[in-house]
Amino acid sequence: MSRWWLIAFALVMYLVFVVATLPAQFGLWLMPAPNNLHVGKVSGSIWQGQIGVVHWQGKIIKDVHWDINVGQLLLGRIEADIVAGQDMTSDIAITGTAGMSFSGWYADDIELAMPASVAAELSPLPLQVELEGMIDAQITVASQGSPWCSELEGVVTWRNPKVIAAALGNPFKLDNTRAQLSCVNGEVVAKVDDDKQVMGLEVSATLAATSYSVSGTINPGPQFPPGFEQGLMFVATPISNNSYQIELDGSL
Repeated sequence: MSRWWLIAFALVMYLVFVVATLPAQFGLWLMPAPNNLHVGKVSGSIWQGQIGVVHWQGKIIKDVHWDINVGQLLLGRIEADIVAGQDMTSDIAITGTAGMSFSGWYADDIELAMPASVAAELSPLPLQVELEGMIDAQITVASQGSPWCSELEGVVTWRNPKVIAAALGNPFKLDNTRAQLSCVNGEVVAKVDDDKQVMGLEVSATLAATSYSVSGTINPGPQFPPGFEQGLMFVATPISNNSYQIELDGSL
């Protein structure tokens, strides 16, 4: 009997060795990439590897590194620590932990950075203006749900923001703006405010399965450009001497 146990143990150890040393490219053969995702040169193993460059929806993410957390496999999860896009020529930079379980995808301690122009192009919302500045996101926890999430906690900051539109003439400089993210009944909710020097935002935005809505107030601050009050009339309704109500909604 002991002989069979030794043979079985040797076989298991051999299989573990084979899997542990499989090249990362083998894993990509098993999981074909979506049409909007193109993967460059792959090196390393399935457990710890690197992709030279990833093209996703026309955006470039360079030097994608991953390190599989083997212990999570015992809990029925595939989880990896990820570092990507630290090269200055990447459109998106990201670090954190992401994984899949029987309940769907999840992510922890994600830090994300990209130009506002890139974020605008990736946004599911129909934007009619150009954006400048940098978008930084710190996502403490996020997990899959219906229609979007089951759990979400984080903050997104728009730094040195500008809005460019023909109707505005010169680029419109805004305050640094923050959005506190949460998940309510599967929908993404963002509580938005700023530094109260230009727009004075107090807004709540909701992303539902097939629609979005925005509700709140605009209270122009001391650095709000003179003469732009008339422009607010196109998106908001005056409710006092220096306050405007904003109510927007639409389909995705």
